[in-house]
Amino acid sequence: MVEKCYKILRQLTAEPFICPTACGSIQFEYEKENGEYLEFEIYEDRIEFFSISQKGEEQEETFLGKSAAERMKQMVVDFYG
Repeated sequence: MVEKCYKILRQLTAEPFICPTACGSIQFEYEKENGEYLEFEIYEDRIEFFSISQKGEEQEETFLGKSAAERMKQMVVDFYG
């Protein structure tokens, strides 16, 4: 799993705060001063996404398959875009 996270990290345009979780995943977090928040929990078989918009709206989704890392990469670009 660490190798998977390392490969993803090398592709990201912004460096996240990284920490292990109690449920066996590795969490990547991004936070802006305006309150926007973006979080990914990376598991062996999936990536779970959670975000909070500037207006306080929450969104979550699970990404599966080979495209999961690409979707994550694009969301980081959009978050800072």
